[in-house]
Amino acid sequence: MLAKFLMDVRFSFVDLETTGLSSDRGDRVCEIAILSTEGDAVTGTLDTLLNPQRRIPPDVQSVHGITDEMVARAPCFVEIARDVERLLHGSVVVAHNAPFDLGFLSAEFGRADIPFPVTHIIDTLKIARNHFDFSSNRLEYLARKINLVVGDNHRAMVDVKLTKAVFEYFIGDLERRGFALAGLDDVIEPQSYSSGTHTPQANRYVAPVSFFQSAIREGRKIEIIYYSPHEHATSTRVIEPIEVQAQVKRDYVVAYCHLRKERRQFRLDRIISARRA
Repeated sequence: MLAKFLMDVRFSFVDLETTGLSSDRGDRVCEIAILSTEGDAVTGTLDTLLNPQRRIPPDVQSVHGITDEMVARAPCFVEIARDVERLLHGSVVVAHNAPFDLGFLSAEFGRADIPFPVTHIIDTLKIARNHFDFSSNRLEYLARKINLVVGDNHRAMVDVKLTKAVFEYFIGDLERRGFALAGLDDVIEPQSYSSGTHTPQANRYVAPVSFFQSAIREGRKIEIIYYSPHEHATSTRVIEPIEVQAQVKRDYVVAYCHLRKERRQFRLDRIISARRA
């Protein structure tokens, strides 16, 4: 049961299974599960294998049990990307070790040329590290410690349900211990989902140039979430793109920024999210 102040928040609990540990080295998502809720009601689900368009190494198959044969006829991510976008848009995404899952998701959205829809994230691993003192913070271990039944089936929807239960336990325990959880601010973090040395610049998602070129042609305003390395923070801005500049090492969009009320230049690889205003 969620705390009362969270009952009107729409959450999307997410877990992925992948072909390896690094999206930067070409590893892909081979299974995705999402469970969206509002209060006690389930508002949407997605649970599907994905064709990663590459082989799954034997040592990885031994972890989650997903074989090349199982995904051979499964859809590719681009085929279900809009379904994922609809589930995540406008919700608070909860994941265990969020930089891993959402780093892979942002890479998949980048390949599909679709802006990454996530803006608010809760990482249950980070809550465990910051507010608890378990001898291990692995999801399965945490679940067992709070008396959940944990099987041997290390699959995405199984882990989604464990993440949801662990999250609800954490929130309840923090309230009982007297933490002033007046809202989401105590557990939520911006989309940078930075943990340790992981920063938004390390994500594979880069806002598509075509998205801004289209906005320029149509005279549209765009809402972006932009990461500032100087402030180590993100900010939400409404901009009016003027031109896209392709330079030697990176691309920029020149735009009128309504937040600063002036013409500014934004690095595309620091735009964490972009959508029509």
